[in-house]
Amino acid sequence: MFDKAFEKVFEEILKKEGGYVNHPNDSGKSTNFGITEAVARKHGYHGHMKDFPVSYAKNIYYTDYYKNPRINEIIDDKLRMEVFDTAVNCGTKTAIKFLQESFNLINPGSPLSVDGIIGHQTLKHINNYKSQNRLFVLCNALQAEYYLKITRNNEKNESFIFGWLDKRVFD
Repeated sequence: MFDKAFEKVFEEILKKEGGYVNHPNDSGKSTNFGITEAVARKHGYHGHMKDFPVSYAKNIYYTDYYKNPRINEIIDDKLRMEVFDTAVNCGTKTAIKFLQESFNLINPGSPLSVDGIIGHQTLKHINNYKSQNRLFVLCNALQAEYYLKITRNNEKNESFIFGWLDKRVFD
C-alpha cells in the first residue's frame, strides 16, 4: 500500500514527532506520534492516546497529509519531505501555500494561485522548476517565519519554539 518514498518520509516524521505527549501548553492536547486526539477520533480511534498504534498514525499520515493533498506527487525527495513535514506540523493548506508562495517569489508574475491546493498547475510548475533547492530553502524559511509568528501571538508556544526550529528548520 505504501510506496518507498512514503516509508522514508514517515520514518523521518516519527523521529521528529516521537511518541505520546500531553503537554499543558500544546493546543493539540494529547498526541501520539504527532497525531492529535481530535484527528485520531475523526479516524475512528476510541482508545487512550497512550495506546494509539503507530500503524494507525501511519495510515492517517498517508491519507490526510501525503496522498490526498497530493504531496506524494512532488518529484524532488528533499522538497517533498519539507512540504510533508510542514503539513504534519502546520497543516496541509499552510504547507502547500508556502510551496506556492515560494515558487511565486522566485518567479515574479507566476500563474500559481496561493490557494493551499496542489492541482495540475502547481505540480507542473513545481516539478519542472530547475532549482528545487531554492524552493526548499524558501519553504523552510516560511515555515520558520510561521513558528516565530505563532510564538509571538501566543506565549504558550514559547515552550515549543526551539524544538520546532531545531527539528524542523535547522535540521
